[in-house]
Amino acid sequence: MSQVVRQGASDVLGKLLSGVPLGAWERAFPKDVLSVCYHVVSDADIAHLKLYRYKSVSQFEADLRFAKSRCISFEELRSVRYGHTMYRPNRIFFTFDDGLVECYDTIRPLLLKHAIDAAFFVTTGFLDDAAVFPETELSLCIDAIEKADDAQCAGVLAAVSTGVSDAIRAVEKMKLVRLRRTLTKLQKRLILWLLELDTNDAYKRNLVCQMLGVDSAAYVQKRPVFMTSQQIATLASDGFTVGAHSLYHRPMTQLTQPEMLNEIVMSCQAVREITGQERVSFAFPYNGLTIDRHFLATVKRDHPYIDLFFDSGMLRAEPSFVVNRVFADDPMGQETTLDYVLSRAWAKPTSWYAMRSAVLPAVAFDAPKRELNITGVPISVVIPAYNAAQFLEETIQSIQAQTLSVAEIIVVNDGSCDNTSAIARALGVRVVDQENEGSSSARNRGAIEATQPWIAFADADDPWEPDKIERQWQSLERAPSAVFSFTDCSQFNEFGVINKSVMHEVHRHFIQVGVPLGDDSLLCDRSSLDRALLVHNIFCHSALIVKTDTVRFLGYDQNLLGAEDYDFVLRLMRENVGTYVDVPLVHYRRHSMAQTSSIPKVWEGVAAVARRAIVKPHEYSSEASEHFTRTLAYYLFRCGFAHFRYGDQTQARNWLRQSFRERITGVALILYPLTYVLDNSFGRRFRDVLVTITCCEAFKSRSIKRMLLSIVATNKAAW
Repeated sequence: MSQVVRQGASDVLGKLLSGVPLGAWERAFPKDVLSVCYHVVSDADIAHLKLYRYKSVSQFEADLRFAKSRCISFEELRSVRYGHTMYRPNRIFFTFDDGLVECYDTIRPLLLKHAIDAAFFVTTGFLDDAAVFPETELSLCIDAIEKADDAQCAGVLAAVSTGVSDAIRAVEKMKLVRLRRTLTKLQKRLILWLLELDTNDAYKRNLVCQMLGVDSAAYVQKRPVFMTSQQIATLASDGFTVGAHSLYHRPMTQLTQPEMLNEIVMSCQAVREITGQERVSFAFPYNGLTIDRHFLATVKRDHPYIDLFFDSGMLRAEPSFVVNRVFADDPMGQETTLDYVLSRAWAKPTSWYAMRSAVLPAVAFDAPKRELNITGVPISVVIPAYNAAQFLEETIQSIQAQTLSVAEIIVVNDGSCDNTSAIARALGVRVVDQENEGSSSARNRGAIEATQPWIAFADADDPWEPDKIERQWQSLERAPSAVFSFTDCSQFNEFGVINKSVMHEVHRHFIQVGVPLGDDSLLCDRSSLDRALLVHNIFCHSALIVKTDTVRFLGYDQNLLGAEDYDFVLRLMRENVGTYVDVPLVHYRRHSMAQTSSIPKVWEGVAAVARRAIVKPHEYSSEASEHFTRTLAYYLFRCGFAHFRYGDQTQARNWLRQSFRERITGVALILYPLTYVLDNSFGRRFRDVLVTITCCEAFKSRSIKRMLLSIVATNKAAW
């Protein structure tokens, strides 16, 4: 009874909320992509499709016209989901499941007519009608029952069943059956019994078919049900994407993991052989909502040709390599339009949660199968290294000298030209070599290779204090809910110490709010951390320890050059809490070799993060999206000023023009003409003075005397 009440309450709430206009849902809870799923489109009443509620040609064309202006291609969908490209939110992508012949005869011409891309997911075991789909046989039986009289139905019931249950499950299934006429009580009872029949009960199913005169094998010889291999190849040559939908459409949630793996891999291989596609996506038959996403990530890692997974969770949040879809081919009275279907999907509370996006879906959740090092705390230290031979030994030795040792140290050699790899191997640490792809790729690779449940990141030139791991591990043990830990750090260069405590001397805006854990550590308040990050990146990445699963889930964006660590911690703050140790336990080295010395590139990266937070607010906190919406013009100006400061006036003007499009400010208006006039020797000297004025501490304190002394001291040699 309680189930009926809950279902009734859910239906009432859904109907009330479905009256909210689609545009309001899209603005309140934007999604990167809205993927819709159909099975068949036809104007005919087809005997073997009694279990499908499908749209007519005119209804489907209305959906195409509604969606056409914001449809995206499959490659654009991949680019969005993998974080390579940003589009306006709420783009639409069409998919079609099962591989029924109507997809080729009816749907394909309509898609070509409207120039809309789509993906077709085919059940490979049924191609060329090589086998009979159990639901085809069941549909043919229902069609025969519609034509049978009560005496024939009573005879079948007497032969196969002693009674019929009125379980909610069967009644709900009955609503989906496509019927031509009103049923008698005996016809309805027999159909309900059929819907409850175990699909593995071949004896009873064959007996019913025999008594009703149904010969499914003869039927499919006369009337094709599924597409042929040649038709599938034609779809691929037309430019459509063809994916796999399992071998025999078995419910994946009822299978063991080895059985699921076989269904996924074998069907994807079959599609590759037919179409010649390099990558094949997979759509779960029925649904795969309860399938462990860690398992799916492992499947992707072990079989790189397997692309996206498509599920049936409406608009539910998922990792980026899983695309949930809305079923759109279920007419409900007059309310059959796609905008109504999407509004109904958004009315589900599960659609209101933010999308947890993994930027790099190839990053697996499960660690590679290798023997684990059980000595030390369960932490893998990951060091991305590119031409780091000068300082790498010092850094590794500081890690090896920890009072609490770590289980393993992994150096990811990012295509170095020097002897970085040899130095690391000589110190006895594990080295992973790869082509030069940047620090984001190296960190992602290190996360894949890690065998421990925690990862500590270390830049190749940042040595640690001996008790760093011990202090952070103690704080994590006192805070079981923590997903990460970070510490204060100092800054130094070849001339000496710049800041003894970055948190207390540079990031004074960071208000340490949280639960004290003792020994200068606390469990940080998520909102205070998030607000501090919006002012400046307070994290030194060499001071960061994160759960391995979280790193693999979020991933580092390889397309951000200069602020990938800032982007990572902003997304890390979205749903997680961590500990902070208020002691400088990392020494951050500042020198010309360091990647962060490229100031224009850093500001360009921050501007890219700001734009992403505006376009994809579901990946960041609501505060981040609102903050960057207000301050985007400032970050664009800082990009222009950075290029102005370092002498690239063309790029300076480009970024300043972009800032004008967001908001015109007085300082930007002053700076813009200076990019034209300060490009000679005198102009460059004047620019240096101007930069000195705006960058010195005296400027911030408004002390004219200190400002002049700073200018003279800075430019004395040049004058």
